[in-house]
Amino acid sequence: MVRRRDPDEPVPWANLLNQVILWSKAPPEESVHWIERWQFYEENPYYLARVDDCCRIYLGRKGRSDDWLDYMQMEVRELFGHELSKHPDLGIDFTRIQETFPAWLDGVITRLCGKAYSRLCRRYARRQTQGLPPPRRPRVADPHQALDLCSDIEWALQRLGGQCESLLRMYSNHPIREIARQQNMPRSTLKKRIKRCRNKLRRILKDYEDDDQR
Repeated sequence: MVRRRDPDEPVPWANLLNQVILWSKAPPEESVHWIERWQFYEENPYYLARVDDCCRIYLGRKGRSDDWLDYMQMEVRELFGHELSKHPDLGIDFTRIQETFPAWLDGVITRLCGKAYSRLCRRYARRQTQGLPPPRRPRVADPHQALDLCSDIEWALQRLGGQCESLLRMYSNHPIREIARQQNMPRSTLKKRIKRCRNKLRRILKDYEDDDQR
């Protein structure tokens, strides 16, 4: 017999849902940086459990063993952070958020599972061609260590340094027209500089993976 949930009993995603609603109501000048949002997700047990479940289901459908699970989870969580950097609200419909939140979150994670799986397949194929062992990544024993063990955007920005770091930090918080006015440069020039800096950031993140032959 399935136990009916008490309507007064808090749902497991309540804490995460409430935080997302608070972020949406914050005025622009008090908007939370996407890295802080990512860290909140990374420390939320419900989100981590949904990543685990969705990755297991996706790998099961693909006929893959749990040997891929750790890599899959890390890829999905990294991609989730990248999505937050582009769209901090992840395109959620706030008019129906109370009813759709769990399904919406599962939809986002499942979509990223597809991208993560494709990346892993390419990586395995590339390493096999080069005669290298499977990619190595440490297990995440503690969710609080997640941002240190995955390709951490904040870490990569610090490694990038200089004008590129400053420009990308401004870009994450201000529109192009405002930055162009502050920097006194044409928007077209600014967009090209931002694109070059983002490409450098991606290379740093890509090089973060341990490709050493053991």
